[in-house]
Amino acid sequence: MFEADDDCRLDRWAAAASIQAAIYNTHNDWDKRPEGWTAADFMPGAVIQTEEDRLIEFAERVMAGDSFEDGAPDPEEMDEFRRTVTKTFNNVR
Repeated sequence: MFEADDDCRLDRWAAAASIQAAIYNTHNDWDKRPEGWTAADFMPGAVIQTEEDRLIEFAERVMAGDSFEDGAPDPEEMDEFRRTVTKTFNNVR
């Protein structure tokens, strides 16, 4: 029940956070912050997870033997994972 309340609260912040991110990106110093700003940067309590974090989490699930019963992994996600691993370990023979 409380989780649903938190989701509703974050949904109310989403529009304002998107506007704030757009304003900040307009005036962003791209040399200091090249990744720019996202709405999640302005949402209280939002968990910001990078693509690398998602890939690490996926790899940990694979290593733990997760059967992915909650659904098969997205083929695009698998391709991205393969490219990242290949890019990271391309010099290892």
